[in-house]
Amino acid sequence: MNSRVAWLVVGVVLLFAGEAIGQSDSLWWRTYGGVAGDWANAVVETETGDFVMAGATGSFSESATDFWLLCTAPNGDSLWSHSFDAGAMDEATCLIQTSDGGYALAGIAYEGPWISDYAIVRTNSIGELLWVRRYGGSGDDQCTGIVQTADGGFAIGGYANIRNGTASDFWLLRLDADGDSLWSSVYGGQRGDYCDAMVQMDDGGFALAGYTYSFREGGSRTSWLVRADANGDSLWAKTYGGERENEFGSIAKAIDGSLMLAGCSTSYGHNDGDYWIIKVDAAGDTIWSNFYGTPDFDRCTSIKHNSDGGYSLTGYGNGNGYQPWLVKIDSDGDSLWSRGFVGPMWYCRDHIETRSGRFVLVGEAFNTVDLSDDLLFVETGIDPLDVSSISTPICHTLFSTFPSPFNSSLSISYSSPTNAPLMLSLVDLSGRTLQQNWLPGTSSGSGIATIGTTALPSGNYFVIVGGNRDGAVMPVRCLK
Repeated sequence: MNSRVAWLVVGVVLLFAGEAIGQSDSLWWRTYGGVAGDWANAVVETETGDFVMAGATGSFSESATDFWLLCTAPNGDSLWSHSFDAGAMDEATCLIQTSDGGYALAGIAYEGPWISDYAIVRTNSIGELLWVRRYGGSGDDQCTGIVQTADGGFAIGGYANIRNGTASDFWLLRLDADGDSLWSSVYGGQRGDYCDAMVQMDDGGFALAGYTYSFREGGSRTSWLVRADANGDSLWAKTYGGERENEFGSIAKAIDGSLMLAGCSTSYGHNDGDYWIIKVDAAGDTIWSNFYGTPDFDRCTSIKHNSDGGYSLTGYGNGNGYQPWLVKIDSDGDSLWSRGFVGPMWYCRDHIETRSGRFVLVGEAFNTVDLSDDLLFVETGIDPLDVSSISTPICHTLFSTFPSPFNSSLSISYSSPTNAPLMLSLVDLSGRTLQQNWLPGTSSGSGIATIGTTALPSGNYFVIVGGNRDGAVMPVRCLK
């Protein structure tokens, strides 16, 4: 096991400029990484306003990938970075800041096809390694959640096939402060059950969410919630969802002690997969449920309780080619606004609401230069949009730009949910507008626009279709 420091910042920053656009409407992002795959699965904000992200790095690892812990200042500048080797190929799936100001990363240590273990890395406040532990059997064991318990220890959850050697079960493992195992519990049937998220309850027990094949008739899967006490003994377990595919991917506690469960379902809405949210009471009974989506595939990967009592949801949608989608709902599940982000194959894995009321999204972005993934960090502060429903997002869509890189001209394929004219803007990395053109709306289909760029020097730029609040953004490169 080892810890190394890898310092880097490779990326771009965009600050929108426009009419009466204040700091709360700004959007910027950066990517971090090297020549191999790098991504983030979790993010936390520190008391000083810095951001710490956990995921995996192939660029700064001694094996295929290592756990990666990266700290940035509020403006995105890298403060420190560490990678940790726990096996042949490692990935941190979850992250918490511990009571002493340090960090605990949990995830997966792969050894081969269908062979992996739970892994946890414990660091101090500046990411220096304290210890690494692995847990598991001879099969595929994957950790997807971690909490710190009142005694300073930890509980980690996920799924493992340690019980019958073939089908996976939910697996909850209780550790002391040094990572030594205290007890473990499995929950499941005979056909495979997969835990993707967990929280600790106010009574010291745990709630684990994911999906099950064991307790569903036929071959499809459905969402499953397991409630356990502080000793890991099962209190109850319930399934949720319609006749088609359903799964939970994230869980959050409400102030009243109920649970918010988020994921994806093809049973409701457009039937191609939508964000799907359920609120359940302490007994697991449904209080309300709702779905949010487009006619294309949309998957919610993260739900967080917000300072206003509502919730924010992030994930990715296929309408823009698997792009991040941020949705804001109130405490009753009614949609308030949504925002889509366009880039070259961006995936959002986690998000938080910052202390200042803004939102930070992390995940991965495809790097078109070295053809690998980089860690993606997006910060945005969005005023509520005036929309009564987000079943059809307000966001305009950029399908593609070509050629890439471009020279004397640039063509943009786009769509718009209305027939109203919309603005096409070409901006530089400082946010300075270089060109603007009015385009016709395309509510009945898509359109193609071409702009002349003969006088444009070589460099990196951004195309914006639509306004600063509801526009679609895509990076482009000019090469003369």
